[in-house]
Amino acid sequence: MKKNHIFFAVAAMGVVFFLSFSNAAFLKTAGQEKDEKTFTVFMMRGKIQNAYTREWLRPLSKFSSKDKLMFSAPTDRLGLVDQQQKSYIAKPASRLPGYHLKAIRGVWNTRPGKINSYFDFRQYLDGKDFLILGDSVSIEVGRKEFPMDSRRFFIIQYHWKKEVINKRLDHSGNRLIIKRDKLYQVDGQAIEASEVDDYAFYYYNDSIPESKRINRFTPIFPQKDSLLKEVQTLLKIVDDAPRDTLQKMVENYLFEAYGVPEKNNLAWWMDTHLDALIDKRNQAQDK
Repeated sequence: MKKNHIFFAVAAMGVVFFLSFSNAAFLKTAGQEKDEKTFTVFMMRGKIQNAYTREWLRPLSKFSSKDKLMFSAPTDRLGLVDQQQKSYIAKPASRLPGYHLKAIRGVWNTRPGKINSYFDFRQYLDGKDFLILGDSVSIEVGRKEFPMDSRRFFIIQYHWKKEVINKRLDHSGNRLIIKRDKLYQVDGQAIEASEVDDYAFYYYNDSIPESKRINRFTPIFPQKDSLLKEVQTLLKIVDDAPRDTLQKMVENYLFEAYGVPEKNNLAWWMDTHLDALIDKRNQAQDK
């Protein structure tokens, strides 16, 4: 039986505390800041309400840093831009009241060269979300440490409905290839990525009795149309920024919101979509 939302406001020494008796997360904003900010939403996952205005947030909604927000679930997320065109990801805190506001910065590694060792592989992806743009990605590895043929190859292992599934990866030369359709297929039938967890990379060599686990990671394949809408909204908000700044903002957002990208895969996506999205925004502004 679901509990109704019951909120009490208790005033003490000029501070208002909100107590919730429901499963929804009630989170106050960064209202302690001396300088009030105005945030504009460019990405939203979940249902989030401005508790002050009682309006449900949506892309391009604006609110003050002094407003209070209600998040409906711990997995809810907001992508925000302030009036100085600084961008953030907001997510609920583990304890109420409060939320985490993390600035989006460009501190990430797209793996600029090939992976020559197990250590390189672990440093790149161990315990991380791996952003894959489009339907596939390839990763260059060293031929000496990771030769690939019919007897030596990479495997992604995962759990699906309490089963352990091993997926042998394709390769081309010294590049291992992850394809979405093959990864999420069991006994010839497509499965949902949401049903899968506990991913791990293994390298198999038939001269060694056991496959060697390299690292644990989670592949992230963003839904194409949703991702394009998020980036399009971000571009609308920062419409006076030069292209180089826009590209860096988009790249940093992809990393912060989705995961670690692979250099060539990221460059392909940016070359394919960024200029087209900028042109689409400019045409809409000219009308």
